[in-house]
Amino acid sequence: MDVWHQVAQLLVKNYQRKLAEDGESEEDPDKLDARYLIDQSDFDYLPRNLKNEMPKRIRELVEWSGQFARLKVPGHLEKVRLLATNFPHCKGVVDGIVHDIELNWGMGSDVTRFRPTLLVGSPGIGKTKFSRELCKALGLYAQSANVGGISENHLFGLSAGWHCAHPGIVTQAVASARVLNPAIILDEIDKTHSGRNGDIQGELLGLLEPEEARHYREKYLTTEVDASNVNWIFTANVLDKISVPLRSRCRVYEIPQPTQEQVPAIINSLVGGYAADHGLRREFFSLDIGEVEALADTYKVHKSIRILGRLVHGYLHEKSIELPSA
Repeated sequence: MDVWHQVAQLLVKNYQRKLAEDGESEEDPDKLDARYLIDQSDFDYLPRNLKNEMPKRIRELVEWSGQFARLKVPGHLEKVRLLATNFPHCKGVVDGIVHDIELNWGMGSDVTRFRPTLLVGSPGIGKTKFSRELCKALGLYAQSANVGGISENHLFGLSAGWHCAHPGIVTQAVASARVLNPAIILDEIDKTHSGRNGDIQGELLGLLEPEEARHYREKYLTTEVDASNVNWIFTANVLDKISVPLRSRCRVYEIPQPTQEQVPAIINSLVGGYAADHGLRREFFSLDIGEVEALADTYKVHKSIRILGRLVHGYLHEKSIELPSA
């Protein structure tokens, strides 16, 4: 590890030296002129009715540029590593994401970016919840959608001329986050299908290929945008329903069923989630050893973290209404 850090430092110094020789600033070594709209500085080219009806956050896309969610120091990744405690069956994913970001850091980039990630596993094992918690730990705004059972269905926007014209999910995420590298979580990607409105898996290919994504044609804005910085997470139950080209653009993780030994840690994380949902401190909620063992025993039957979560919430709700009023 010491050798790797020395090599990384040399690479960073070499990069900074090259910038100095070229007379460029090193404030943002990733993209010195990064912006979402590539060739447009305003929206005057759009039809008047579209400009008038455009949501405020979309209009503001022309007012800022070069903004990224960034890693301040490598130590901040500790919050991400701790996810392996609450989601022990997802440790491989945690390690992979941390590796990507540390590698970027070693190459001189502090932008939070990781390779498109595909999580495959049985229904109810917590893939979506883990994905959201991962983005939260990374400090990334996450836009999510369940795409199971639909075709393109205008997920990627609908152009002017249609009465229901609207921006695509990428533009919505970038505009809402006000950074160029938000995360987009698409659930049940294996359940999509092609139709007359297009094909979600097919449309994604250009967005996951960096060179194409840098000049992605946004239907609603009818112009090219730079979507190459977006972080993508997909969830699926089975791998064989996902096209080979899409799989080849992703790092694929097969998420196993949690072992019986891992269930108590997951229950603990569900209790913490319940407290967070109610805006209360974690210590206000607890389950005794007997209750944890009883909940763990149910997992042997249903094998679903989703169901386990409902049972945990039920326990905690019952305990809260049994408390004597002040």
